[in-house]
Amino acid sequence: MITKFIAEIGSNHNQDLTRTRQLIDKAKEIGCWGVKFQLFRAEQLYAPEFKSQINKMKKWELPISYIEQIKIKCQDLDLKFICTPFDLTAVKILEPYVDYYKIGSYENQWEDLIATVAATNIPWMISLGMTTIKDILYYNLIWTKLYHSNSNLPIIVFHCNSNYPAIPENCNLNYIRDLKDIFSLVGWSDHTVEPGIIYKAIAFGAQYIEFHFDLENMLGFESEVGHCWAPNKIKQVIHNVKIGELAEAETDTNESQASKWRTDPEDGLRPLKEFRKELLNDPNAD
Repeated sequence: MITKFIAEIGSNHNQDLTRTRQLIDKAKEIGCWGVKFQLFRAEQLYAPEFKSQINKMKKWELPISYIEQIKIKCQDLDLKFICTPFDLTAVKILEPYVDYYKIGSYENQWEDLIATVAATNIPWMISLGMTTIKDILYYNLIWTKLYHSNSNLPIIVFHCNSNYPAIPENCNLNYIRDLKDIFSLVGWSDHTVEPGIIYKAIAFGAQYIEFHFDLENMLGFESEVGHCWAPNKIKQVIHNVKIGELAEAETDTNESQASKWRTDPEDGLRPLKEFRKELLNDPNAD
């Protein structure tokens, strides 16, 4: 399967529609399959006594008026529009526009949110940060309830380390292999900004890679935290992955000419005797 990359723009839009469009353009340019945003209202994200967090996150909110414009831009560029709702109202606001919902790690035990997303019949994804394989029994219980209520189940589950940024040695990428034994589509949500982590996640079976993303100037609100990729750096990672996937294809190895130059088993000399006359008279033979 071809690895699909999702640029998590998050709050790096800086509440600037022009910047938002530039981020989407850049995601397409570097080879992404989709872009992801987050829809939250700060006062519904934290308990009211956490005033400093609320005041900070108000500046990070995605303006609701941008959502339709994001959808139009994504359609024009053939990109999937994915968004994480952080409350029940956000699910309804997004419903006419998104191609996929995604449940974030911090909300992955909120059954009401999961049920509301599932009831829309729009495809959805979920991050399983801060969980263990034993917790999958809990999620299977939730999803069984959804199944029996005729709601749709998640199509992709993502492993991640929920720290921002995440330390590579804490990423437990072996968990991806465990998830692959249970789910058909598994991804890695990256918070490390380390190419080796992404390559290893793919080697362990991740088919979708989500990464936090900013413009080259790294002036997005989230970039100061240290978990966001600059376009040129992640572009090289995506290029390397695509080159590796070319090598996976079961095609003609195009070695017919090289095989003529094999060592002949009778006299131990190159090329094979049956081709010596041909190659001796070939002006292109080296």
